[in-house]
Amino acid sequence: MNSICIFEDGHYVNFLPLVYTRPVYELICGKTTLKEKITRCFPRMTVNLHCRSYLSPVLKKSFPDVCVNRLSGQSCLFINGRILAEENLSAILSREKAEEMVFLKDDEIAAVRIEGQKLKKVKKVLKEEPMKLSWQLKQFIPGLPKKKLGREVKLAHYLWELVNQNSCWIKKDARITKKLGKCLSPIPAGTYLINDKNIFIDRGVKISPGVVMNAEEGPIIIGKSVKILPQVTIEGPVCVGAGSSLKAGAKIYSGTTLGEGCKIGGEIENSIFLNFTNKQHDGFIGHSYLGSWINLGAGTTNSDLKNNYSPIKIFIDGKYIDTELTFAGIFMGDHSKSGINTIFNAGTAVGVSCNLFGSNLFPKFVPSFSWGEKGRMETYRLEKSLQTASRVMARRAKKLSLAEKQLLTGIFNLTKPERDFS
Repeated sequence: MNSICIFEDGHYVNFLPLVYTRPVYELICGKTTLKEKITRCFPRMTVNLHCRSYLSPVLKKSFPDVCVNRLSGQSCLFINGRILAEENLSAILSREKAEEMVFLKDDEIAAVRIEGQKLKKVKKVLKEEPMKLSWQLKQFIPGLPKKKLGREVKLAHYLWELVNQNSCWIKKDARITKKLGKCLSPIPAGTYLINDKNIFIDRGVKISPGVVMNAEEGPIIIGKSVKILPQVTIEGPVCVGAGSSLKAGAKIYSGTTLGEGCKIGGEIENSIFLNFTNKQHDGFIGHSYLGSWINLGAGTTNSDLKNNYSPIKIFIDGKYIDTELTFAGIFMGDHSKSGINTIFNAGTAVGVSCNLFGSNLFPKFVPSFSWGEKGRMETYRLEKSLQTASRVMARRAKKLSLAEKQLLTGIFNLTKPERDFS
């Protein structure tokens, strides 16, 4: 077995709206994506990627040296992209010596080893209808040896699980990288590093006096060329991506991951921000997952706790799901924007490329390409949304590619049934 294929199954819908624009394995938990956690367990394996057809042009652009919806080699280990891969995943899947085998986690496919005629069938499916891959793998189950996996393997099912496990995975990812206790940038007088053995600061980081980093409860990882202004407080575990900026007085609490190129102010707790998302001003974001190229206006705040402390429900794929959680915030798709003093209820899902404003609480589900305020919503015209995306990306010296335009156009059409503003 010399190749792996990381695949999506039908449960990707549980990770909407974040996965409208990416495969589920490109979601971050901790410091790294689910894909990166898997591939570091198989360093000598050829990696293949499987995704929904409409995502493949952008994915190929992001990973030009990887086969997307194609397979290389005569045998393959298929790995579910929802796996949160521990360091020993390779060893777990190698214990059984059968050349072909299916690994089940609570009756769901976690991984499958196949070759020969079965692999030929899979290659045909990938060529004709990629999203039938998981269906095809299920057809092999009756004829393959089976191994039921225990607590040593975890499959994610919802976005809020990634949020709630973020602290744990920052710790694990930090331990694996083995960089804690190193400071590769100058630390000015008046900066306080508490438990500095649990802190990593990369090259090119600019830190102002008056910054406090407290790593007593978990590691703090600061990426290359981060800028941290005075009076910023960081309570680990926290990960700040390369090129991000923390504005004066920002309060970053435990369980928070900030992607690359983010501009952050105000208060953030136990949340994940993907690359190039801005929250530059005061306001609170907690127990939330935000995509890329989002901008939150001054004072934008979400609730993450109901007044009666009852479990929070979130609208996903046409129905409300009971999270059984007391804390859950906002889950927002790429390229969405909020105006000043925008307020979101606990457990709100906001789609891709929304432009929202007004001081009234928004409904708990806002369809992709929505424009307006509560009670006065309309469709955000596609050409206008693409213009905005192009302008925003140009400010970061990035260009909205043809593949990305086609992706957003596809999502606009895909989500039309959701937009009923009559």
